Amino acid sequence: MISNIAKTMSTTKIFTRKFNTSTIRRRIIKIQDKEDFDKYVIQSKEPVVIDFFATWCGPCKMLLPRIEKVIEEYNDTVNLVKVDIDDNAEIAMDYGVSKELL
Repeated sequence: MISNIAKTMSTTKIFTRKFNTSTIRRRIIKIQDKEDFDKYVIQSKEPVVIDFFATWCGPCKMLLPRIEKVIEEYNDTVNLVKVDIDDNAEIAMDYGVSKELL
């Protein structure tokens, strides 16, 4: 019986299906401190979109998918840098972002 299975398997064509997948390079960077900001924003050789946000901010949450879509439309040649203003208040203040604006 095993030999019959082996014969069948060796003579049966195995159909394979190829899937073409494009690897979308997701360039979303969450800033942890001023050093990160300097590295990923100030010293970046690529264009950067900065998303100053707060976890409690409803409009910030609604805006994120739109920002990500724009990043994808540019074939992921733009980095998205997310700065939580509660965790990085000094950076936010340096760029004139305050809780009142969110």
